[in-house]
Amino acid sequence: MSLALFVSSCSCNATCRLNSDCKYDERCVGNTCVVLCRENRDCLEFETCIQGECRGFIATGGGPGTGGGTGGGAAMGGGAATGGGAATGGGAATGGGTAMGGGAATGGGTATGGGGAMTGGGAATGGGATTGGGAATGGGSATGGGSATGGGAATGGGGGGTGQYGDPCNGGSDCMSGLCVGNSVTGLRMCTKQCANEGACDEAQACLPVQGPMGGTINICIPSDSGQSCPNGQPTSCIAGLCLVHPGNVSLSVCATPCSSARACPSGFSCSLVNVGGNMQKVCSPQGGQCAPGGVTNQCISRWCSVPQTASQGVCLGNCSVAADCPTGFACGWDDDGMQFSERCQPVGVPCTVVGQSNNCISKSCAQGTPQGDYCVSICMDLQTGNPQPLRCPTGWSCINEGTVQAPLWVCEQ
Repeated sequence: MSLALFVSSCSCNATCRLNSDCKYDERCVGNTCVVLCRENRDCLEFETCIQGECRGFIATGGGPGTGGGTGGGAAMGGGAATGGGAATGGGAATGGGTAMGGGAATGGGTATGGGGAMTGGGAATGGGATTGGGAATGGGSATGGGSATGGGAATGGGGGGTGQYGDPCNGGSDCMSGLCVGNSVTGLRMCTKQCANEGACDEAQACLPVQGPMGGTINICIPSDSGQSCPNGQPTSCIAGLCLVHPGNVSLSVCATPCSSARACPSGFSCSLVNVGGNMQKVCSPQGGQCAPGGVTNQCISRWCSVPQTASQGVCLGNCSVAADCPTGFACGWDDDGMQFSERCQPVGVPCTVVGQSNNCISKSCAQGTPQGDYCVSICMDLQTGNPQPLRCPTGWSCINEGTVQAPLWVCEQ
């Protein structure tokens, strides 16, 4: 029934390539702008029509700048806030072990919030406070409000079905748990289960509060929609009520879900701190995308561009505190733009080439003459004390001192 208006719903027959080419309540399907639904009755049982799409949850949320909402958790915030990342002082060794001064900057992008599983609301402008010798990166403004579609209600049927967690379903009655949710990325539905935290869910899924089929609020596993476009930088189409606002082009803004590690995020995403309503919170953030020059930039949602020493172009990378915040194959190292340091997810283990005193690693550190050949490594040490921090290294890697006792240089190595 959700496809009843699939073709005839669009009277304009507008051509499109992206959803943002269409009206706010239309989607780009087969290069044509269409409205997949207008009312709930156009969708299957227990689904809700949200901005032209049938969703397997019910949109509830807070009003502009206020908390509230049922089933998506309470939206907190409102008013104005200032925020950003805090920089800590200290030096870091890069490349061949040269210690460079400066502070370590942390921070992240900005997000619009409103309802859903996250806190939001209010208008925040950032910048970031610094302690020590460095400048903070990240910060920026987070505006909240709007009605969130985050969370919502799982479709119920009282259980009794045979479908297990992850099996396809049409409604709660198909599932042993009595819970069936829609995947806003694939458009498919799956049996889900209640969860205490994201560790109980499969990879790339969030544990979000929703309105239960029997009333009240429960936490269930829901596929992350991180990376999906959020029109006009507003969070109303995002399942967790969060939209990461692109600082240079609002049309490139994307949805995000909360996380405690990158395991809960789609492949290639980091679990990074962003400013939401004046509060720093960890959400799934996109990696990649070309940028230049290095350092603080408005070309990246993460607001940081990492450029190798031998290249003119770099990539956008999210902030981190341990390797578990980063995608597979990344370490949580230190990056600098010649003026400040920032904790960033950095690819390691990839082949590297040394030219003079420079190399082509994002981390600016290349291990040479190893049995595995020359490959990129990453710094894994406390910048203030010089102590090793092995949790900065990916699983299976070791934090090894390539310096001396007096001048340690701890790096992640295979």
